[in-house]
Amino acid sequence: SSLSVLHREGGSFRELIDVLERQIRILPSPDDQIPLWAEIGRIWRAELQQDADSLDAWRKVLDLDPIHLPALQAVAAIHKANQSFEDLGDALHRLIDLCEGRRAADPSDGESAAELKSLYAELGRIQGETLLRPQEAIDAWRRALDLEPADFTALASLEKLLTDEARW
Repeated sequence: SSLSVLHREGGSFRELIDVLERQIRILPSPDDQIPLWAEIGRIWRAELQQDADSLDAWRKVLDLDPIHLPALQAVAAIHKANQSFEDLGDALHRLIDLCEGRRAADPSDGESAAELKSLYAELGRIQGETLLRPQEAIDAWRRALDLEPADFTALASLEKLLTDEARW
């Protein structure tokens, strides 16, 4: 709407969020609501530095579409920035499930394989170094190695975990 353009151009972001929320209330279709909730999530984080409010908006996107990739990525980024590692682990698992599904649909998709390896590596680091869950970390690093057997970071991390666990 023209009102939202005025608020956006004028930097009146709280007013813009109010306008977007009013638009959401009159839109019957979740498909129409999702981009507005996503915009609200971006505004809360990027413009107003309010991660809790941003998370609320992104969760509304995920309530409407549980496999919305940008929402899952945004939630993971917020949890990572706020060092909410337990929640980050949950978000990474959801992203991994989504990427596994995309990869199963198109096994030749090298981009999703690289993204998946990166997600497993991040999960391995968090589980092993922060949450101190060596078995989960070992599982994540093994999955990363399944995708790229010559990944020296994954090999070194796995070797350290197995040595620490006296399983090498």
